[in-house]
Amino acid sequence: MTMTLDLDTMTIADKLQAMEAIWDDLLRSAEQVPSPAWHGDILRARELRVREGKSCYADWAEARRRIRERTQWVSSSSVSRCGPPRRNCPRCSSRAHEMKRFQRHGPRQ
Repeated sequence: MTMTLDLDTMTIADKLQAMEAIWDDLLRSAEQVPSPAWHGDILRARELRVREGKSCYADWAEARRRIRERTQWVSSSSVSRCGPPRRNCPRCSSRAHEMKRFQRHGPRQ
């Protein structure tokens, strides 16, 4: 069966609804969806890390909070690699510079 969707005319909401419908359908027959062998390898390695006390599980709300903390933008007016922010310093006002700072040091505490 071939199915064509006119993605160019679909709204974002329409696209998300279509994806949700497909996922819901796949979930009804999850046992028929093949899982690559490496998925099992990854799961066993993660379970071992938990048993060894090197890792732990987090509920989805906690995981989502941590992801948001790691991915928030750092305000260019509050942090600068070259010292306190200066108006005439192109590095102090550069978003690219702030992204590099964020990648190196993470979110401000």
